[in-house]
Amino acid sequence: MSFFVKVLAIIIIYIPNQLHFPQSLGLPGLNVLNVLVIFAIILYKKQNYPTSEPDNLKGLFYFYFIMLVSAFIISQLHMKLDLMADFTNLKTLIFYPCIYFVYFYAVRTYDDASKLYLVVLFVAFVAGLEAIREAIDYGIGNYHESKRASGPFGENFYSANRAGVFYAMFLPFFLSIIFFWKGNKWVKYVGIAGSVVLVAAIFFTYSRQSYFIAMLAIAYMIFKRRGWVSVLTIIALSLGPLWVPESAMQRIEGTEQVSDTGEEKYDESTESRMIIWAGAMDMVAEYPLGVGLNRFKLEIGNFSIYPGKDAHNFYVLNFAEGNFIGLLALLLLIFGLWRLGRRVINLDDSPTTKMVGHGYTCSVICMSLGNVYGSPFASGEVMGTFWVMTALTARYYWLQTKRLAQDEQSDVLGEEEAIIEKKHPVFG
Repeated sequence: MSFFVKVLAIIIIYIPNQLHFPQSLGLPGLNVLNVLVIFAIILYKKQNYPTSEPDNLKGLFYFYFIMLVSAFIISQLHMKLDLMADFTNLKTLIFYPCIYFVYFYAVRTYDDASKLYLVVLFVAFVAGLEAIREAIDYGIGNYHESKRASGPFGENFYSANRAGVFYAMFLPFFLSIIFFWKGNKWVKYVGIAGSVVLVAAIFFTYSRQSYFIAMLAIAYMIFKRRGWVSVLTIIALSLGPLWVPESAMQRIEGTEQVSDTGEEKYDESTESRMIIWAGAMDMVAEYPLGVGLNRFKLEIGNFSIYPGKDAHNFYVLNFAEGNFIGLLALLLLIFGLWRLGRRVINLDDSPTTKMVGHGYTCSVICMSLGNVYGSPFASGEVMGTFWVMTALTARYYWLQTKRLAQDEQSDVLGEEEAIIEKKHPVFG
């Protein structure tokens, strides 16, 4: 592994584990991760790589960034507060998606893509173990709101929902190994181990949306890949009451409650979201151009009984702060991500391509659903690693497209490709 790739690997490890490492440099708007990424960019420039293949996602990212800047300008016109704090917030929202560009242009070979892909899986696996360890420390017998695991994403239960979305987003990458990989059995064991750990981590976040998303991810894989693995998975799911933690069942059953008068109602968490979303629609009616970036919490108290609350829905948040065009930019970006996964799937029929394509496509679906009941899209610790995987998937698409074009001109793989395929069992 070259020094450049090691730096890229360090960034992957650092992103979701920022609470475990130094973060601040004492400079406004600049932190350790910013410096690491800038250092990686400098190293990339020194590589003198030739012009890269066209990037189909670039325009969608730029459109989204333009709408963020537009929402920032609206916020200054709507309600001037701390300009530096607002600018730092804007910088953070743009910075993490830009990690995609760093990895897309820096990773040039199957070798490097394979190694970094494995680093991401390792980081997700360890994050899952951290949630399980927290659950053991708390005691896993009964559900309690203050004893929800957050893994590396927070110091208390307030970050449990974000952690649940992270685990649900990365579960498909391990599931795709189980369902699509054909080759070295040890790679299959990686998929099994990772899936078990992330499913357990999801249970102990007690995030109901993540329960649903994880079930959907498993159903996706079963639908896309029929066979004995799918049969065993269906059997395991049907026996869920025998192995699902009792505390998780308590959390699910608590969604609907019965009042003192015998009337069925949603729990406070669910009920509050509905009230906030209704208030957000009133906010949009009052401010059709949007209230501006980072102004939702300051305004929602004027339209609901929950002042200072987040929208708990990133689509509603974008609509209220950046108007309809801001929401459109976000939806187009997500559609572009999904389309990338579909393009990989349709490249060829090789097990590796199907594994990478279906794993990423399902992850995009999980990510988009994870932002219906919360706003993890704005959390760099949660989304930063996802942008790395997006870059690695996009790079795989172009590497494989180039290889297939070369194969059309020759019925026999070149010696270099054959060596890579044999040496690197993940990408190749």
